[in-house]
Amino acid sequence: MTTISMTDSFKSFFAYKLDDDQKKVAEALKNSEVKSRRVVGRGGLTMDGAELLKTAKFQAYRKRGAEVVRAGKRKIK
Repeated sequence: MTTISMTDSFKSFFAYKLDDDQKKVAEALKNSEVKSRRVVGRGGLTMDGAELLKTAKFQAYRKRGAEVVRAGKRKIK
């Protein structure tokens, strides 16, 4: 016997009402490394900043940002 949680029932019920952009956002949230996120108010999201800083995506952006800054400093000199 297969059991379906209430959350899964809601997801499947409302999934067909989402447009393509909303589906992309939902999929990105589902696959996110950050698990501390919470919905606040009317659709706002909050998350633990320390957890965000540890994600691979943030680390890649941090590294790329540092490269851009270093490249800019070389051009100025």
